[in-house]
Amino acid sequence: MRSLRAAFSADTPDPQRAKAKPDPDRVARRFAAHRWSRRQRRAGLFMTAVFLCGLIGVITWSTLTGRLDVLSLKFGLWLENRLADQGFYIPNIEIEGHRFTSHEDVTRVLGIYDREPLTRLNPAHAVRQLSALPWVEEVRVQRLWPQTIKIWIKERVPLAVLHRGGQLYVVDERGELIMEASARLAQVYPNLSGQGAGQAAPALLTALAAYPDLHARFVGATRLSDQRWNLYLTPGIEVRLPAGDVRVGLSRLMTLDQENQILGKAIRVLDLRGQRPIVVLDDLP
Repeated sequence: MRSLRAAFSADTPDPQRAKAKPDPDRVARRFAAHRWSRRQRRAGLFMTAVFLCGLIGVITWSTLTGRLDVLSLKFGLWLENRLADQGFYIPNIEIEGHRFTSHEDVTRVLGIYDREPLTRLNPAHAVRQLSALPWVEEVRVQRLWPQTIKIWIKERVPLAVLHRGGQLYVVDERGELIMEASARLAQVYPNLSGQGAGQAAPALLTALAAYPDLHARFVGATRLSDQRWNLYLTPGIEVRLPAGDVRVGLSRLMTLDQENQILGKAIRVLDLRGQRPIVVLDDLP
């Protein structure tokens, strides 16, 4: 039993181990391999540093000489052409909500050409470009792969045509100028003139909208000293409203018409500035 315990004891020497002696050649080989691995690591680190320095130098040189930009541009064009060959270009431009903004205006502002890759269009940049068009109030742009641009436009609402300095301008519902007006628009919308006419136009047109029959006969107005209006109604009647709130003058005008059908008579001028209305008949010189 004692001999068996001694056989499994860690303190018992192994006769085979005791006889084994270190191999000098094996130790030398292990030392040489360790030294070679250290040399390899150093060489690898050195080559990595040389590569990084060279890469930084090439990038710096390319940037300073502009060659990097040229290479980037060439690669971008090559990639876009390959995408266009696969069908990712812009043959279809769908626009909704536009009335005065033409399809040609949109393509001109965006600078879109035939077979331009869809990847080149930046929706945010396109929104900024289209917002600069005179009629555009709000706009949204979306890319629909592979071949469509979808554009939703909300346009400014024309209210009247303003005569200023011999030129015609379209005025929107806020009284702001949109752009120069064509002769066609001057025939469609009321014509306004005079000092402060553009800014006072929304209040006048809103007040007239409360009287549909009167609004249907309204063709234009002149703003005098930015205080009051002279209205021009068909068939050639001039109504001189008092200064102040235009709604008061229009209410008085409609009361007179309801009581006396004054707008149906052959008159040329109806002056409402005083306490009593003054009527100029149409057959007077």
